Amino acid sequence: MIEVKYGKRKVVSYRGNKMVVGGLTNKSKIDILLYISKEFANTNSEQELYDRVLGLCEEIFEVDNVTLRQWDGEWLQPTRFLQETDPPRRPLSDGEGFSGQAFSTRHPMLLQDLTRHPELLDEGETTMCVVCVPIMYKDSVLGTISIEMEIK
Repeated sequence: MIEVKYGKRKVVSYRGNKMVVGGLTNKSKIDILLYISKEFANTNSEQELYDRVLGLCEEIFEVDNVTLRQWDGEWLQPTRFLQETDPPRRPLSDGEGFSGQAFSTRHPMLLQDLTRHPELLDEGETTMCVVCVPIMYKDSVLGTISIEMEIK
């Protein structure tokens, strides 16, 4: 359970020990993933699950925004997000933007400077750093989740 916040770091209680999230060992990363999976298992609705996913991403990765997109057979629809953007999110086609790229390639993307990839942004978009991963179930891609930072 995430208990205490020191600056922008979290102290996590796991099996009676307290750990600071950040600079984690491989074992600690696995422990955090196990914690997250238990949190997911304790959700009772789709809404609660989505809210928990976004909240955990915000807490663990210290981001400005998180966007969950789901594939409806034609478009990657923005389903949930922490905050609205300007310009507003819109449905993306397969391969469009960083979410569409992660969706079509089925590979996670880490883009530390989106000014080098203007083709992946809509005009006026302020996201400058993103981690975007496809949401997979067996061989199917269900959507994407992007963890976004604005660099001002």
